[in-house]
Amino acid sequence: MSDSTKTISFVAVAGVLALTAFVVDWSTRTGQLPELESVGQPFFKDFVEPAKAATLEITAKDQVGELKSFVIRKSEGQWVIPSHYNYPAEATERLAATATGLIGLKREALAGRFSSQHERFGVLDPNDSENGNVAAAGQRITMRDGDDNVLIDLIIGNKAERSTTSEGFGPVIEDTDYENQFYVRRADENQTFKANIDLDISTDFNDWIEPDLLKIGEHEVTEIKLDNYRLVEESFQTPMGIAVQYAKEPGELVELFLNEEMASWSLAGLDEETEIAKSIEISGIAEHLPQIEIKGVRPKYQFNGQPVLTPDLSLNIPNALRQNPQQAQALVQELQSDLLDKGFDIARDPQSGGIVLTSTRGELVAQTDVGVQYVLNFGEILFGEESEIEIGGSAESVDVDGETTNSDANNLDGSEAEATNSQGDESSEDQDRNRYLMVRVNFMEDLVKIPLAPIEPIAPEKPEGYDDWDGPAEELVGGAEEADPQEADQDGAPEPPPEVTEELAAQQEAFQKYRSDLSVYLAAQDDFPAKQQSYEEELREYQEKMRQGKQLAQRLNERFADWYYVIADESFDKLHKTRADLVDTKEPVEIPESNLPTDNGMPSANELEDMRPRIDFENEKQLDQEESGDDKE
Repeated sequence: MSDSTKTISFVAVAGVLALTAFVVDWSTRTGQLPELESVGQPFFKDFVEPAKAATLEITAKDQVGELKSFVIRKSEGQWVIPSHYNYPAEATERLAATATGLIGLKREALAGRFSSQHERFGVLDPNDSENGNVAAAGQRITMRDGDDNVLIDLIIGNKAERSTTSEGFGPVIEDTDYENQFYVRRADENQTFKANIDLDISTDFNDWIEPDLLKIGEHEVTEIKLDNYRLVEESFQTPMGIAVQYAKEPGELVELFLNEEMASWSLAGLDEETEIAKSIEISGIAEHLPQIEIKGVRPKYQFNGQPVLTPDLSLNIPNALRQNPQQAQALVQELQSDLLDKGFDIARDPQSGGIVLTSTRGELVAQTDVGVQYVLNFGEILFGEESEIEIGGSAESVDVDGETTNSDANNLDGSEAEATNSQGDESSEDQDRNRYLMVRVNFMEDLVKIPLAPIEPIAPEKPEGYDDWDGPAEELVGGAEEADPQEADQDGAPEPPPEVTEELAAQQEAFQKYRSDLSVYLAAQDDFPAKQQSYEEELREYQEKMRQGKQLAQRLNERFADWYYVIADESFDKLHKTRADLVDTKEPVEIPESNLPTDNGMPSANELEDMRPRIDFENEKQLDQEESGDDKE
């Protein structure tokens, strides 16, 4: 190679190196990258009013690492969960925290510029079906307004690594909130930034509802009844032919009462001579009531969007159907089928003659000090995976013998029903046991203790002559003349007439009684203002309890009216008790035969032995020696 060729080659290489250095310097120079201009700016600067949000969609990995989407939507002013039959999203604090936590969310530092870096930062789009690395998928949060316009659409990735630079971009900075810093990007951008986020993101149904089913913890349960009745089948004639219904027959009734003074529970009808109550098991029933949690929900049967069975157990049949008995009967049969599917039914009450809601596993009635009475009807067992428990789908309602009672199976032909039942039997062994539950609420005024008004003291009537009385004394009554002392000395004290003596005694007794009654009256009069004030305070508390009770009953009935609930069967086991579960038999105390009383009422042999005086022989011996010494002296 000639010198000129070598020179040209060196110049070319030097030029390439210089160009590379220039490009690197330009690309890393502060203020040269357009992405750096957005550092410190909100991801969505126009999102400033949370009230505009009408839809919240979250896609994230669940506890087992599988992607799951969860949508909450505002409908007629209320947030509901469309995937769960529009069940109310009652976790308003979580909703508010999610919306406000995203307002003004800023890009704190630039972490990456290219889509090839998304996997590293864990911000791959979880909604992208072509994304093969689920582990690197982020949590996507999308909020839209009522017109379906995007308000927020972010993908939140891994927790950010602590550093003192902006990943090589821009000036040296120090992380100010490392603990809450994550990699975040807009779903429509490739650039990834660090952002300070303090959100509890969840796709779990129970995190978006009020899992506390009864809301009973704020008030005290004072009485519990466990009604283990029986259902007897009856047939009757209808315009459509023979129909079958059930009648409720009384069964074992277990009643528990709270002793407020002792703060303990007692069992009604306990034979204290032969039985002993299991206090832990009894109190455990009351303690578990506030712990019942919702595992799933199902809507009750409706016609044209309205429930057919109202909370007070009356039938809400449209007027148009009332004119047609066959259609009305068909509607009732559909309702009955829906109830039977889950272990409930409408039965005739032989005592009242009206209809009552019944269940295959009995009911529990709990009464509180604010007048709210809860009625819990326990239905059939339910097996299934998480989604099946929450919303149904292919879930089967199976009784304890493994027989399918699902309404879909009731509509199938024989072969399909058998196949469905078989599948339920195979899967139920490895799945959690759950149970259907219906809840109703009544307000009972007589459950609220009414304070008793104090009685204002009445002054006793003053007997005549009391003002001149100075206390007990031998005084004559009615102006009788006093006896002459000299005559008394000479002839002895004169005896007053018997009638005067009796009148004097009666008068003194009346005066003394009045003095005693007056003392009681004055003390009561002094105490009356305080008692009246205490009564007025108790009366206000009573009126407030009544107000709270009525409001609570109305609010709970609105909550329970449209839904069947699914609870863990473990809760059922803790609540559904028989009398035998709550009582132990006392062991008889064995008395030795020698201690048994004799037939003639005389003490027994052992008692006579105990009554026999004991002689201290050592002491007797010492006394004898002392007496012997005295004699010698």
